[in-house]
Amino acid sequence: MNNEVIGTRFARALSSGGLLCVALLLSACAAVRPGDASVVEASPTSLGLDAARLDQEAAALAADISNGVIPGAVVVVGRNGKVGWIRTLGTQGPVDATPMSLATIFRIQSMTKPVVSVAVMTLVQEGRIGLDDPVSKYLPEYAATTVFDNGTIRPAMSAITVRHLLTHTSGLIAVVGPPRTPLHEIWAKSGAWTLENTVLAASRATGSLPMLADPGTRWNYGRSVDVLGAVMEVVTGESFDRVLKRRIFEPLGMKDTNFY
Repeated sequence: MNNEVIGTRFARALSSGGLLCVALLLSACAAVRPGDASVVEASPTSLGLDAARLDQEAAALAADISNGVIPGAVVVVGRNGKVGWIRTLGTQGPVDATPMSLATIFRIQSMTKPVVSVAVMTLVQEGRIGLDDPVSKYLPEYAATTVFDNGTIRPAMSAITVRHLLTHTSGLIAVVGPPRTPLHEIWAKSGAWTLENTVLAASRATGSLPMLADPGTRWNYGRSVDVLGAVMEVVTGESFDRVLKRRIFEPLGMKDTNFY
């Protein structure tokens, strides 16, 4: 599913409405099941939502489905803790004719990031992780990080901290698709982030790779939160999936959310 297409369309339509949440049900994290007592439904009007405008957006999504832009979508719009508008459209995939439903489970992709960040903050609250702790306190491989600077590799001017990882200012990158730059080439050739590696193994291997920028100097969408997962494994002695299950999924009743 092209989440960006859906998200952009609805952000455009609803940004002026002051909505607290526009959830696309990208995972069972936010699943709204029929008859779920924890879900409070209300009319769109009572929540200050423009039902006619929302229906127009649903029609636009249906057109995208017909044109092959996306196979389907599940859209939930809520405000002030109540759900005011739900639509299921299309199918579960280009080669899967199963209709979308409120029980459909999605890969949450990078929406994992806020979930992981909340789990990290529970450990911060317990005093087991410090926001300004150097990552090398937990992963010694980050004790001497480097930066790729105009074609050369030099020592980083400061250490990566947990705060840098949480704010995506660590300098770490991610390689998605064909490498685009010499730095991406270095990362791709390292083989650190292959499916064969665990989060901990990949994060340890990443400590020796040059970064895009000095920690704290530049925002960049990369492997920061993955490394946070490794930090949590070291601190708790539990696997990444178990940490999230025990600290987030089970307390919140997210029974259908897990690693695959």
